[in-house]
Amino acid sequence: MSTMPIKRQTVKKDNLSQKKNLIILLILFLYFCLGLLSIVNHEPWRDELQTWLVAKESKTIGELFHNIRYEGHPSLWFLILFGISKISDRFFFVQILHLSIATCAVSAFLFFAPFTKLQKVLFVFSYFLFFEFCVISRNYILGITLLFFYCVVYQKIPRNIILLSIILFFVCQTSVSGLIIAICLEAITSIELVFQKSREKRRARQKINIFIHFVIFFLGIAIFFLTILPPKDFSFGGDWNFSLEAKRAAKTLTMIWKVFFPFPKLSLHFWNTNVLDFFFVGKLIEIIFSLLIFGFIIFLFLRRPILLFFFLSATLGILAFSYFRYLGFLRHFGHVFIVFIITFWLKNSFNPIEVRSNILEKLAILCEARASTIILFVLIIQFASGLFSVGMDWIKPFSASKEASEFIKKEGLDKLLIIGSKDYAVSPVAFYINKNIFYPTSESYGSFVKWTKRRKHKSCDEIARISWQLLTKNRKNILIILNYDCPFENKKIRKIAEFKKSIVTDEIYNLLLVVN
Repeated sequence: MSTMPIKRQTVKKDNLSQKKNLIILLILFLYFCLGLLSIVNHEPWRDELQTWLVAKESKTIGELFHNIRYEGHPSLWFLILFGISKISDRFFFVQILHLSIATCAVSAFLFFAPFTKLQKVLFVFSYFLFFEFCVISRNYILGITLLFFYCVVYQKIPRNIILLSIILFFVCQTSVSGLIIAICLEAITSIELVFQKSREKRRARQKINIFIHFVIFFLGIAIFFLTILPPKDFSFGGDWNFSLEAKRAAKTLTMIWKVFFPFPKLSLHFWNTNVLDFFFVGKLIEIIFSLLIFGFIIFLFLRRPILLFFFLSATLGILAFSYFRYLGFLRHFGHVFIVFIITFWLKNSFNPIEVRSNILEKLAILCEARASTIILFVLIIQFASGLFSVGMDWIKPFSASKEASEFIKKEGLDKLLIIGSKDYAVSPVAFYINKNIFYPTSESYGSFVKWTKRRKHKSCDEIARISWQLLTKNRKNILIILNYDCPFENKKIRKIAEFKKSIVTDEIYNLLLVVN
């Protein structure tokens, strides 16, 4: 008789668990379906197609590794695309794979992350997880998915340190930000292994596992540097900058505000903008808000020093790389927001400690108490920004390259010799028409851009001179594709079409015909 209430409770829990799983599966299905509709309506831009063209046109693994030395990214995404390119030359399969990986990340988050139901839904359809790292097919989603898997393993089977090291090994092969985050996660794992368990007697088996763990992780770092170290003639992003520049520092710092509140300017060219950018004192407001956000997060994790160490080291590492090496865009700094999500995800794995200062203790407890409300507010902004960005991508061309290429093929202009400038902006057209283009910048034919120091932008007069040289040699009409205006005086160079509607500001095109 006494077992009946227990059985009823068990059945009730099972029913609730089944209901929860069903809701999660429905959200996953909705995410995938909306993602599928989004990628169908999305015109891939040059960064998406650059990696695809590098992989597709590399005939061997050796040639692939030679080409990716000029890309500034490690090899994992390129290897995946290389495999796909040997099966099919359709980029759509890359988009489907990318969407599937994003769905895996969402699945791990929905099932295991310690957020409220509403927070989970908002984050799933947020700017980064729904638009920047889902609709736009780049290597970043690999790292984010693996980092979410790391959180799951860390919470569920924390003693499986070999599996943790394998995950971090692959995170290192996804991006520079992935490497920085992986190093910081390994640091807190090592702190636990070396210091917190130093009093425990370890069996020989445990010692071997720890040794294997470190070997796998440091092998991942070694492979990262072996594949990413650029050759001497590499030119992308400029050189390292160790000088103190207020403007550069301000731009780096304001990215904290922008990644937490990425609401853009409500216009066609919304991408990589923030609504505060267009106010008179917008930059100052962004700096103040960035410091407030940073301060709040410090107090939020103040009673969990290991997690605070992880957040500070990973965030400052990403910001430092940006300042000293490459001032990137919102997508690069989006990893700072992912770092915050991971830190909050892992907070239940660390017990809070007492802070010596009563004032600091009270501030920390206050921030912890208000955290859920503030996170909800941030995610509402992220959600609104994600829906706006995806909606704009549905109704407006992300890049004008597809429309321009369709015109070129329709008019039979793809059969002509084609000159393209600037090379990086015209490279998507090379993808769509499946033809190598002569790039005056490097004075060579190609599809993807090889970022070497020999690349030099040519003036309008120089492009006219090059076109006449090629016309004299080939005695056939030439098509010139420019992503800027060029006032050619010669009447034999005439504009035949222009394509100006594009979310990406510089992927707009003027088509000019050089008549023999």
